[in-house]
Amino acid sequence: MTMATDRVDPSLSAIGLVTGVLRVARIDAAISVSFSFGGQSSGLVFRRA
Repeated sequence: MTMATDRVDPSLSAIGLVTGVLRVARIDAAISVSFSFGGQSSGLVFRRA
């Protein structure tokens, strides 16, 4: 869910923001990317077995 979003510009409706309600979905893969100072970065990909 997109947190702290009260109003959405109508021109953004095509990207499917989820506001105010939960959307049930099966997630088969997810990615987490982190960046920090000094050029340090990492990425994790999780996939359902």
